[in-house]
Amino acid sequence: MENYNLKAVFSRYGELEEDGITTRLKGIYRQAFITYKDELSLQPFYAQWSVWAFKECLSVVPVLLSEDKKSERFQFAAKINGLPFNTCARDLQPLVTKTSIASIFIPRNPVTYKPMKYAFVYFKNDEDFSIATNNVYEYEGQQLEWSPLDTKSCHRCGYTGHVAKECQTELRQRSNKLNRNQLLQQFKNRNKSRFNSYADATKGNRYPTNRQRH
Repeated sequence: MENYNLKAVFSRYGELEEDGITTRLKGIYRQAFITYKDELSLQPFYAQWSVWAFKECLSVVPVLLSEDKKSERFQFAAKINGLPFNTCARDLQPLVTKTSIASIFIPRNPVTYKPMKYAFVYFKNDEDFSIATNNVYEYEGQQLEWSPLDTKSCHRCGYTGHVAKECQTELRQRSNKLNRNQLLQQFKNRNKSRFNSYADATKGNRYPTNRQRH
């Protein structure tokens, strides 16, 4: 996303400094630093974890946010698998709103830069997390699957439980859907040792790298 696009999005919250947007590459993603003239313009981002920007949902972390508060933003997280090809975050906005997701990130293929067929989602509390992950959702006729962040997904279909060379999506088009109880039980079984803190997750390499932050 170019600087003028970022300016259009973030200037809605207050007046930016003359050189108020700087960016740098972090892996294949761009990380942006936004500077406002008035510190009060930052206040919404202590409660609001992300902003919608065109087709994307950008994670926003105030620089002065305490380490404990930063850790809290990673405490209740899950992965949504089985997204249709070329799904962007904006496409999932109704689901994000319905399930009280605070932030969503769809990683990109490092070669093609196309969106992967899964997303990492983050909740503000255990109640929102539990309600969302105890339900099964569909998008464009495809049944979505919950899993912990570190569960590997097939690069062809986006679902877990097999690798790309074993994927039979083209043959069955996921027609034999798992029932609701099977899907929820799969998630619960794999999520028994769900992390309790950002530090624990970092030690276990449970978090996706190169997330966009502002």
